[in-house]
Amino acid sequence: MRRYVPILTAGYLIFLAFAILLPGKVESPVLDTLLSIATFTFAILLGFSISQQNDRLSSLRTTLREMDGQLFSLRQLTKVFDADEAALYLGHVDRYLQAQLDYRLTDFTKTLPELQALNAFILSLKVKTDRQRQLLDHMLYELRDLLRGHSGVTHNVQDEMPVALWLSLLVLSAILWAGLILINDGTTTSLIIVPILSESILLLLIILHDLDRLTWQERDWIWRPLIELFQTLDLVPYFPEALFADERLTQTDVDHLKAYRVVHYPEPYPDFSNKQIQLVQPTKTGSDTPVTLESRATTGDS
Repeated sequence: MRRYVPILTAGYLIFLAFAILLPGKVESPVLDTLLSIATFTFAILLGFSISQQNDRLSSLRTTLREMDGQLFSLRQLTKVFDADEAALYLGHVDRYLQAQLDYRLTDFTKTLPELQALNAFILSLKVKTDRQRQLLDHMLYELRDLLRGHSGVTHNVQDEMPVALWLSLLVLSAILWAGLILINDGTTTSLIIVPILSESILLLLIILHDLDRLTWQERDWIWRPLIELFQTLDLVPYFPEALFADERLTQTDVDHLKAYRVVHYPEPYPDFSNKQIQLVQPTKTGSDTPVTLESRATTGDS
């Protein structure tokens, strides 16, 4: 939300300038009726849309956390097998989590090959004892739920608001903004209320936009749980550098980590060929020490 402060500030100044320079002072029963209808319709559509998108976000959050638990459970279960196999499992999980972060959330379905590779690895485990056989059966149940959860996330991220609904809300917003300017009588009270009401409409549209794009409060439901998952699995957290450039993550969010990886993509999305991964180790002085780990040749279609 912090990245929208400049937009909200500019919006308020524009609304204030319109209120000062273009006082409408229009008194018309037709205008009053039009504003009443537009306000009612806007409130209904906006309330419905925010509720629907919030439910979608809650469902997505729940499914992702269940999948995190399944990955951790499988990690614990692989410990009864050979140490080499447990290490190979972590390698598959790390590649799967990297794929989740390489791709946009709306392209979550493209992470399926890495999950299928993880599934194939679990199926290939060699059972040597009855205990391993029993735990393998449990692992297969966890895998089934993991694949089901992946399908659920894929469906949720693609369930975006229809363009027609967005257009309706934008048209109604424009009507409300114009109506507020027309009924502005230039008094001090109007100069205070009109910009605030106009700014409130803009703020609600921004919140709905973030909910629709699944970026609303993402630090709490995506990045912090992902950091915890990496740490729980004894893996080094992994972040695309654009997260920091876009202020979706800040240095404060990662300063407590002993180390983390930052990936740079030289090619346009979704071409991940020659992606460059650096290990960053925060120091007590506040400076970071980047170390290049690897340059990996992969593509978005692999």
